Amino acid sequence: MPRIFPQTRPSEKGAEWAAHSSGPSCGEAALSRCHVDVCDQGCCTEGLGAVSDIEYVDSAHGELAPLSDHCTAPKKGPALPERPSIAVLPFDNLSGNPEQEYFADGISEDIVTDLSEISGVFVVARNSSFTFKGNPVDVAEVGRKLGVRFVLEGSVRKAGNRIRVLAQVVDAFSGNHLWAERYDRELKDVFGLQDEITGKIVSALKVQMTIGESERILRKSTSNVDAWEFYKQGMEFYRNFQPGSLRLARKRFNKALMIDPDFVAALVGLGNVHAFYSRADWRGQFVSVADPLA
Repeated sequence: MPRIFPQTRPSEKGAEWAAHSSGPSCGEAALSRCHVDVCDQGCCTEGLGAVSDIEYVDSAHGELAPLSDHCTAPKKGPALPERPSIAVLPFDNLSGNPEQEYFADGISEDIVTDLSEISGVFVVARNSSFTFKGNPVDVAEVGRKLGVRFVLEGSVRKAGNRIRVLAQVVDAFSGNHLWAERYDRELKDVFGLQDEITGKIVSALKVQMTIGESERILRKSTSNVDAWEFYKQGMEFYRNFQPGSLRLARKRFNKALMIDPDFVAALVGLGNVHAFYSRADWRGQFVSVADPLA
């Protein structure tokens, strides 16, 4: 009877299971490592049924032992979607100013929004991918936890009227770079830069956009960079859900609307602030005589 592992032999139950199973199994390269250091691989039990059904041969002593003594079950995340799947991690702020965090986050958020407009791509929601913000990133772990094949990560440096962006798409399975590029642009070109990055990602994933999807991505809610910055600052404050930060969020949304009265996203943000306060216990802290925008 052929051995399942180079250093193992199946018990009667295990051999019977292996003979009739049509389930997936690990590759030979992975199986060849499953005699002593198997627990580091986390793959030896996949496709082989219950671990207790396999017997382990200790090559040093020639003794039999249950494989379960030497191996753990593989770690599994959500099943991958049929479409190309990607998580957009929050871009690192390299500006040297924590107050510029909103700008780096804003670019990441807009790329998530643009990718979500494309039916051929599965993109993880912003709230899920941003749970990795501020932590060391293991791309393989991100892929496993979020159930995606690809991960977009990058950095933003804003200095005066110029921005420098580094973006890269990494295969969470192999760790290989699918695409990477560095951009150095004027601040006024930030919208065109986001469109270009989105287009490069779609091309790297080999996804075909429809004409309608391309038009929706190019149709920005505002064409004014200053209004966009005030809106992103407002969202940064809004997510803190505290009286003081919500007051600041309302000011930023109002400033955005003063620049661009048709900026729908800023109008929605302002409405969300008022709706939140209408349900909160500290409504009296919201409006103040000292607040010029009250």
